[in-house]
Amino acid sequence: MQYDEVAEKYERHIAPKYRPIASLVADRVPRGDCLAVVELAAGTGLLTRLLAPRVVPGGSYLATDVAARMLGVARRHVPTEVELTVADLHAVPVPDRSADLVVASLSPAQDTVRGFREAYRLLRPGGRLLLGFWGGNYSEQRLLAAARRDLELQPYPTSNVSRVKRRAATAGFVDVTVDRARLDVTHDDVESYLTYRAAFGWPPSLPARPERDIRAALRRHARPFVQDDGRVRLDWTIRVLRATRPIEQSATAPARAVAT
Repeated sequence: MQYDEVAEKYERHIAPKYRPIASLVADRVPRGDCLAVVELAAGTGLLTRLLAPRVVPGGSYLATDVAARMLGVARRHVPTEVELTVADLHAVPVPDRSADLVVASLSPAQDTVRGFREAYRLLRPGGRLLLGFWGGNYSEQRLLAAARRDLELQPYPTSNVSRVKRRAATAGFVDVTVDRARLDVTHDDVESYLTYRAAFGWPPSLPARPERDIRAALRRHARPFVQDDGRVRLDWTIRVLRATRPIEQSATAPARAVAT
């Protein structure tokens, strides 16, 4: 598995850059407002470290990820009360209606209706969903798209906000809103940026390419973002979705149809 292989590098090179993204999600959770939290695709626990202290020991916190080694890194950094479980975000091994909050930062949960339906299943009526995901039209996206063209790969994927909101509504969520934030990110120099990118590993979904070709393409397209001091300055666009599982209506009230 890609992220099992790079767990330590991910923590060393990527996690420090991603901490502000996790903060965007954590800062939208009111303190003391959730007793039971399920986190999807927790990785090395960046969001967990920020959010869990607000929940435990007064409540419960379950953090899941498909990569056992990523959770092994997380174990070194999160409160001992946090339960870490290896699980796909589409099949979390807990009962229905177990959570007050389902949360994720940079997961694929928003990419399919299936992901939203699993979050809906986990939440109690009135429970909330909070997802941070990539937006579009930011400088690193353009850099990566150009590098992919050089490598004859498919365009860099982007999230369509309207589609994401429709998926949430199809799964049954209400009060679906999406905020937008822009973050700056810098690297000490081009080689530091290449080290950061290498820490992700090569996705198995992409055709194999020689490492020298990948580095050459990234180096070439990173140059326009080099500042006078040699630092590489980029930016990101981040979206944060908030949604609610509706309170169930009384037996005498007409049921609202949920799209399938």
